[in-house]
Amino acid sequence: MLEPRPSALDLTALHGSDNYFNHPYFIARRELTSVLRAACEAKLSRVERQIGALDGKALIDVGCDLGILVAYAVESRHMTAIGIDIFPKVVELGRAAGRDLRVGTLETAALAASSADIICGFDLIEHVDNPDRFLREAFRVLKPGGTLALETPNYDGLIYRIGRGLAKFSGLLRPLQERLWPPFHVQYFTEASLTALLQKAGFEQVRIEGRELESSELAVAQPVLRVAVQSVFALARRVGSMTLLTAIARKPLNDIKA
Repeated sequence: MLEPRPSALDLTALHGSDNYFNHPYFIARRELTSVLRAACEAKLSRVERQIGALDGKALIDVGCDLGILVAYAVESRHMTAIGIDIFPKVVELGRAAGRDLRVGTLETAALAASSADIICGFDLIEHVDNPDRFLREAFRVLKPGGTLALETPNYDGLIYRIGRGLAKFSGLLRPLQERLWPPFHVQYFTEASLTALLQKAGFEQVRIEGRELESSELAVAQPVLRVAVQSVFALARRVGSMTLLTAIARKPLNDIKA
């Protein structure tokens, strides 16, 4: 985890900065292009392979940015979908595009208990100040039998292990270090630590798999660094040490706390 650990107010200010808004990773993900449609389809399809069709279900996307996944879920599966983000600027822009977005966090949104079929948190849990509290709130808001879908960097992944090994050369490899350890990532997870946290919050049927970034998801401008990172991704696929963890966890059907 990041030390010293930032407060919730510090993180809100950081995520609301112009530098964050103009980060190339997010700039490339703010219009529902064919590439992003494919990325959204891949996310929803991964969930469907585990729990069945999502058509007509109620979805909450936490850390939604402009609400691209919200828009695609409504368009492709006629879901009732809302998004939540702590950055008022992206929520305002998403609302202007006709999406149901809320400013805040899942914890401050005060959603009704047992009201969602699925909660998504893609590239999210590494940003939150208290992941245990976030997961407990997700558990409360989900219907019995509901699903939480997460994606987060894999601290045991090959590229992160290489990054830790090269940390002493941070001056020479600063672009890579800044991408692996950005200031808005508060903590990183392994498969074991994420599983333990989900189970502690009450989730069952926890399934965690590795996923490698596709070339279209890589927001690295420098040609040499881009080629180097793509080479590591290819090696990571071969050795099974992926850059991302994807988690699907279910709230028990017989949960009596709902």
